[in-house]
Amino acid sequence: MDLQGSREAGSLARNTAFPHCNSKRIANQLDDHHQKKYDMKDNTPVRSDPGSDKRSSGTLTAA
Repeated sequence: MDLQGSREAGSLARNTAFPHCNSKRIANQLDDHHQKKYDMKDNTPVRSDPGSDKRSSGTLTAA
């Protein structure tokens, strides 16, 4: 999954769990963190599985 897909999924999940939250604001907060702080682009591959920082880096592939 890339950053854009993760941002959209995260915003949707947050809005589903907390409908009073503004999904655009959540997306902007994610952009501020990932794009501005780490200079990531929308097409940057990302891993969102828990503990991924302690495992190998790179693109996950289906076996």
